[in-house]
Order: sequence, then C-alpha cells, then structure tokens
Amino acid sequence: MDTHVSHLLEHAKDCHQKLTAATQVSIPEQVFIYGGKPILRSAAKLNFSRFDRAYKESLENWMEECIQKGLCPQVNPVEGNCLGAELLYRLLAVEAKKQFNIRLLKCDDTARNYEPVGKDLGSGGEALTTAVLLYALLVYMRSRRFKSGARPMPGFLILDNPLGVCNRPDFLDAQLKVAKALGVQCIYLDRINDTGSIELFAHRIVHSKGRITAFH
Repeated sequence: MDTHVSHLLEHAKDCHQKLTAATQVSIPEQVFIYGGKPILRSAAKLNFSRFDRAYKESLENWMEECIQKGLCPQVNPVEGNCLGAELLYRLLAVEAKKQFNIRLLKCDDTARNYEPVGKDLGSGGEALTTAVLLYALLVYMRSRRFKSGARPMPGFLILDNPLGVCNRPDFLDAQLKVAKALGVQCIYLDRINDTGSIELFAHRIVHSKGRITAFH
C-alpha cells in the first residue's frame, strides 16, 4: 500500500507542477495593456512539504474507497487525466479547501479582471481574444511534455472569419504576439477589407476563385 500511495503522491506532484507552470506564463511585455500579465491565476496551492503525512493518509483512504467501489479514475487520450484531477482535489480537501479557483484573464480595457474559466467573457472580440490566449497556452503546455528546452514545439490555429468578430487592432495584436511567443502559428481566413487590421499580419495571401492573386 505504501508504494502505491507514494506513486500516487508523485503523480499529484507532477500535475500540480504543471498547473503552477501554466500560471507562470505571462503575455509578452510589448503587448499593449496586457503585457506582463499572466494568462491564468490560481488562488490555491498545495504544500507537499508541510502536509506530506496528511496527504499520504488522505490518498491511502482514497485508495481504499476506490477498491470498495471498484472504481478508478482513468488516464487516457479520451478521458484525459481524470486521475490527476481527482488526486489534486483530494489533497486540496486536506487543507479544508474546495477549489483551486483558477481564473482566466478577461481581455477588456483594464487588464485587471480575471474570471472563472468557462464564464461568459464579454463581447465577441474580448471572448475571441481570451480564447486564443487560452488555446496558445494549452498548446505551449502540451509541447513541454514532449520536448525539453525553452523553445516550444510549433502548433497552428486556423480561424474562419475571425476579423468579422474581432477587428480591434489591440485585440488582434495581443492574439498574434501571444500566439507567436508560445509557438502557435495563426492562420486567419477572412473576407473583411480592413487595412488597419490586415496590416498586423506579417504574411497575407489574397485568394480569389480558387487562385492566389497576391502575396504580401
């Protein structure tokens, strides 16, 4: 039993380290308004040194409950890391806390507000920008699982008609700079004729009737 508990505790530590690392990723300083702000914040943290014995006792009790019920949280591509989430919340309860209170930066004009992940984050432009930031962060964190070193693995994001939803230059600037910093190539497909927004893109392709008519 002790060996199994130790393995579970190590798995919980690994998951907690990933969560902590995600909250330490900040928006590039050169981004207007939002520069230097973390994309995610977490109000609660686990203290593995202080509560080592209490954590082990809690996990041992949890294992006995799982055996009695004949259930065990899964870790696979379909279900995700249900085991890690279950362990983290089990350990959080040791400190009489119920939530990590993970919040996402709301892309409004103040850059001071953080809202619960999944909450309505405002207008189309605000919501889209926040979604791009979160996606870029997830791609970056995923890339760290498969590659050592500071440079993230490349990823891409294809959006259809994003400028019709959000053509504010400051929002677009934040989307593109954060995505680039976190290793994501943004590919936006749109028909809008907004010079101010279009010029923010380093490369632009004009496509008409199945043919590329211009490249910038």
